[in-house]
Amino acid sequence: SSAESRIKVEAMASQGKGTLGPFNAAVPEKWEEYVQRFEFHALANGIVDADRKKATFLSCCGEDTFSLARLLVPSLEAATLAEIIAALTWHYAPKQTRANRRYKFLMRNQGPSESVMDYLAELRRLARSCEFANVENRLCDRLLCGLASEKAKRKIRN
Repeated sequence: SSAESRIKVEAMASQGKGTLGPFNAAVPEKWEEYVQRFEFHALANGIVDADRKKATFLSCCGEDTFSLARLLVPSLEAATLAEIIAALTWHYAPKQTRANRRYKFLMRNQGPSESVMDYLAELRRLARSCEFANVENRLCDRLLCGLASEKAKRKIRN
């Protein structure tokens, strides 16, 4: 029956698979990734009941994010998880214009202690939302211009 399968799912969830730490509000650009990780966490732990999923999110998200949710959402008890996440997304990851997303991509340079691979991964992440016609060409151009090492730039150009 449906009730029996729900009990089984909730029993499996009590075993707890993996952990999800609190969201680091100091790094708001990781918000959407955190929400995605929460969805996988809930799935892995068999959390399907909407109220239980909301309670799990609010207890996992961390003190700062919980406090912010209380400020942004009139009643956490009455709100759905989707409404809570939408309010937090509005705060942590507001929609940006295409021009602003491209500006961030075009201005991104390699950090002093950042590896070339980490820099390239960050460029790829930024490029995803830029709507470039030819992403690979743009990545190559930005990589060449944004590398910290002049020696590396010369090696790529030659």
